[in-house]
Amino acid sequence: MNEFSSSRKKSRSLYKIQTFTKNDTGQVAEMAKSYFPEKVSADLYQLKSMLISGLSESNKSLVCVSPDGTIHGYLAVKLVDFRFKGKPITGAIFSDFMVNEEARAVLIPMRMLQTALKGEQDFSFSDDAVHASRLLWCRLGGQIAYPYSTYYTAPLRPASFSFQVIGKKMSPFIRRFFGAVARSADSFFKILRVPFFQVITNNGLFARELTGHQLYEGLSSLVSNYELHPIVSSGRMDKFLSSLKREKQYGELERVALYDNEEKIAGWFIYYRNENGRCNIVHSECLPGKEEALYSSLKFDAFSKGGINFSGRLSPALMGSSFSEKTFTRPGGKWALIHSHNSELINSIQSGKAFLTRCW
Repeated sequence: MNEFSSSRKKSRSLYKIQTFTKNDTGQVAEMAKSYFPEKVSADLYQLKSMLISGLSESNKSLVCVSPDGTIHGYLAVKLVDFRFKGKPITGAIFSDFMVNEEARAVLIPMRMLQTALKGEQDFSFSDDAVHASRLLWCRLGGQIAYPYSTYYTAPLRPASFSFQVIGKKMSPFIRRFFGAVARSADSFFKILRVPFFQVITNNGLFARELTGHQLYEGLSSLVSNYELHPIVSSGRMDKFLSSLKREKQYGELERVALYDNEEKIAGWFIYYRNENGRCNIVHSECLPGKEEALYSSLKFDAFSKGGINFSGRLSPALMGSSFSEKTFTRPGGKWALIHSHNSELINSIQSGKAFLTRCW
């Protein structure tokens, strides 16, 4: 072993991978503000409260700590109860992976991910993973879940949306000028009723504010179509929606349940609308055959609340439907990742027969 390798091994041994605790929330919240753009302006107390509220027996999150108590890395891991072909199993949802430069130099990200993947869960799943995380994950035996790695975008106000995409580096004066021009152009599109940008207001469904019980009702009607799905309850969905409401840094939370004439739930959607009018879909689903109605309802709701576009991750059930045909889709905006030693379970996921979403 050469001197460089010995030195790196010694440096790496100084870092300890351990379970995340309440005492770590302050440092982890500070890291989150530095590593995630959407959390830069977030209130530190709010971020700490969110971390504390997530502490439970199902929380298996990890931190990387040096001897002086400084936290150099964090990986959120939450255990979730699933059923696979009728049998109860445990899934682990990974998120918010961040490691500073000092720890990256001695391969701490790989150590942290390796430790988490060796947990008690039957399978591991990560949503919205970036390129670097994908490379690490696959090197440790994981795979890209391709059916869950397609993203969509639907412009609502095309000129304003295009301007936001290309105007990020413009001066404030030029942005204000071209912003006004874009708004005028959008009004012109509206007058012309260009078919792609036309907003349909009548599709036979009625919108109501989504509650935890309604979300539970909708999910319960869908899970029988899948080989792998989470075990849901009304109380669990209430907690999920409450946690979303506390995430103020992402914008205004909108949650809508769609009912048909027979008072049966036909679909639902949840999204954040930020100050720029971008609508980021957290979750949207519908019963089979209601894809067109889901699309038009989502479009009308986002447009009527000032949205310039809406975007999210396409579920396998919506692929090839009118929903996907009327949006711009692209694979690999970010990546869904899976890891398991159960080849049968992996095959089900890669065949799109799993109900996997960031909702849990």
